[in-house]
Amino acid sequence: MWWQKIYPKVRVIQDVFSIFTTPNKTSEENDAENFLKENTVWPFTTSGTFYLGESIGDDENEFIWAIGELEMQNFKKPIMIEFGQEILISTGLNQNEEFPEKIKVEINPTVNESYEVISVELI
Repeated sequence: MWWQKIYPKVRVIQDVFSIFTTPNKTSEENDAENFLKENTVWPFTTSGTFYLGESIGDDENEFIWAIGELEMQNFKKPIMIEFGQEILISTGLNQNEEFPEKIKVEINPTVNESYEVISVELI
């Protein structure tokens, strides 16, 4: 920026200030995701409480795509899971007016920061 040429010390002050304002990366680590990254057996089966984040429906279906967070037991942070149209239709979840909370899912490794659900069962 133009003022950095005039005031070179401003940049140093900004860098020092950013140390105190940048979030601590270690506090944001997700214990559930770290566990799944180390997992070598896929698909992986887990259960927990699902919180719907976003969904898409059409004239025939309440849900043809859904994504949200799954809180798994024994972990502090949730994982992001994604339901495609095929799994929603094959399980009948596409016709539900509300997405179920308690579910058991089988997931594939993460793609684009979410795990793909390949089977689901209501608990």
